[in-house]
Amino acid sequence: MLYEKKLRLRKKFKVFFLIYFVCFTFCLSCITFSKYTGVISRSGSTSVAKWDVSIDTTDNASDTLTVVTDSTAASYIVKVVNKSEVSSDYSIVLSNVPTGLEVSLDSGVSKTPINNEIVFSNAGSFVASDATNTHRHVLTFNDPSGNSNEGTHNIRIDINLEQTH
Repeated sequence: MLYEKKLRLRKKFKVFFLIYFVCFTFCLSCITFSKYTGVISRSGSTSVAKWDVSIDTTDNASDTLTVVTDSTAASYIVKVVNKSEVSSDYSIVLSNVPTGLEVSLDSGVSKTPINNEIVFSNAGSFVASDATNTHRHVLTFNDPSGNSNEGTHNIRIDINLEQTH
């Protein structure tokens, strides 16, 4: 009889745990980190705001920049185009940067790659209602050692976005 009570108690605990888990999962699924746009009235609707950011480099509308380095500095224009419905800050991330190259953004402080990557944090920000939705940046590549990195390099450009409120 004691054994049967323990089995019933275990069964009740399993049922309680299952109900708790379902409720917890439901609550988590209701939370969203996106901004909603639209107007809701008695019978209105809303939609999740879209994110749409692209890169336009000197070469073409691509996420890869072909950099030719020699003993002089080389500058390239990068345009960040925003068609999003949310305000956001962004960082520019360069990957596949050869060791020894120095890169500056908009004539700022030069950075050297760490593990072939350079991050320009807080490179810019967009306001959702702003009509100016294109930011122009100048990336300058320099080889301070002379000719050790002379040649053509394919540098990957990424944009990291973070929604602002």
